[in-house]
Amino acid sequence: MTTENIAGLILLLLGAVMTLGFMLRYRSISLAVLLAFASRAASAMLHTWGLISLPGHGADTNRFWRHAQEWAALPPDEFWALFDPTTSLIYSWFGALLFRVTVTSELMLAAVNVLLGTFSVLLTYIIARRLMPESRARLLTWLMALYPTLVIHSGILLREMAVVAPFMVGVYYAVRWAQEDRPLDAALAVTGFAVATVFHGGMVGAIIALGLFGIWRAVSATSLTERTLRWRSALAGSVGAVLVFTAAGYAFVGGWELGSIGAVDDRILGLEQTLEDRSRVEEVGGSDYPAAIRAESMLASPWVLPGRVLYFLYSPFPWDIRAPTHLLGLLPSALFFYVTFSAWKGRREIIRRPELLLILLIVVMLTIMFAVGTTNIGTAMRHKAKFVHALVLLAVVPVWRSYGTQRALRTTVPRLSALPATGSPGGG
Repeated sequence: MTTENIAGLILLLLGAVMTLGFMLRYRSISLAVLLAFASRAASAMLHTWGLISLPGHGADTNRFWRHAQEWAALPPDEFWALFDPTTSLIYSWFGALLFRVTVTSELMLAAVNVLLGTFSVLLTYIIARRLMPESRARLLTWLMALYPTLVIHSGILLREMAVVAPFMVGVYYAVRWAQEDRPLDAALAVTGFAVATVFHGGMVGAIIALGLFGIWRAVSATSLTERTLRWRSALAGSVGAVLVFTAAGYAFVGGWELGSIGAVDDRILGLEQTLEDRSRVEEVGGSDYPAAIRAESMLASPWVLPGRVLYFLYSPFPWDIRAPTHLLGLLPSALFFYVTFSAWKGRREIIRRPELLLILLIVVMLTIMFAVGTTNIGTAMRHKAKFVHALVLLAVVPVWRSYGTQRALRTTVPRLSALPATGSPGGG
């Protein structure tokens, strides 16, 4: 066995120990956490060793891997000069950093994704416990543990898990902020979302949603004192996060630069090539959207944006299945339909509770950010996986229960006064 494989297996072994700790701490979801880790680790090993070829492996994974290998061998000054958090290759840069202090190993980098993916599943449960009954939280944890796109992306060299894990940390603290109105939670939420945005610019939608929510909370306060406190909480948290994040950037590489407005706009939308080039590539794969909603001018064609949002959330539809790999999209599509129906049936609960309203706003903003620049079903599946952990938290009401049962269920949801005192995601 090669040194590269041994390094990857050692990291997976450490992940197994971490998973065992999670299982002992959260016994009610121990089997879900175990299967989450086992399925992701198996995907990483089988794919890296060439025994299977996972969907999603292609130009992007090869590019990330090639750059990580090449940059790991550069002299220190050249390597540090390549740090640029405004491009997708930041994932390769961190991979190269890992290789510089250990060994160059594809399995080891995939193992990092496995650990981040497993941790994201656990965070889903921890957040869900603050929002809904225990049984409901366990169900959502199982859904995320076995969500096929997440399992696949945890086994290949894509940046998805590097986006999802800090994003879910941000969601955790955002929910705490909505419930407890503490500036520190706001700062940690912004920081989590900012780290996710470093790995994919589209995640800036979560920061925008957090800001809009803070403004709404302050404006809707019933008294001047409450309004002042909420403004202070939002501003203190946001300013604190920006200062810490900026200081970390300067300490790390000596400063960041923003490109032109046009470049920033492209990065925010996650567009690494023009829509024309992307469309041409996607048509080869046979999973492009219908021509009517692939028009580039949304002002000239007002139906384009609603059509893209619809396809982004719920595709592939049966008439879109043109290859066996497209069948993998049917399960995520069914889950998104289920969450939509559940959220609609529980809309009064969502509107009544600020923390659920905040999650809804985050999901809506991210949907718009990604749907605008996506014209391909495969790309949509990949982007949806970035925030599906947050989306399922809106499934607060079982679709198959009667109204009376739903009402009884809602009365069992823990209120703020009954919430456990948890200081961090790891603390439950």
